[in-house]
Amino acid sequence: MNIGSWFRSPTTPPASLTPAPDELATRIEYVDALLGMMLKKSLFTLRLTASTPLPRLENEKGGTPSPLNYQAVINRLKVMSKLNPILYATPVQGKIEIPLGSHILVYETQFDDKANPPACVINLRVRQG
Repeated sequence: MNIGSWFRSPTTPPASLTPAPDELATRIEYVDALLGMMLKKSLFTLRLTASTPLPRLENEKGGTPSPLNYQAVINRLKVMSKLNPILYATPVQGKIEIPLGSHILVYETQFDDKANPPACVINLRVRQG
């Protein structure tokens, strides 16, 4: 299959470009646990960089989702922030809003892909729904 056939065919992308289901589930679980940890520990600012290890976390089932590579976590956060999961030439900002009872959890994200090392800052704030 060549690249031209991707544009002519309305089928799904080749398997080499699609994450395995368990890899995708792990990515989702890890980011969910990361955002949950910020709320539980009242951690209102979290900085992730490509040069530091990702935090070790526990999910709601008590298990530990495998820490993935930095870029997989950043791509998931970008998608949740309503941004395209691409490398940006300038810093970009996004927002993740999660309703929780009568409140809304707002995770404001900033991605600086061209920094050395690349970084992501997540700020948590809670507002009335």
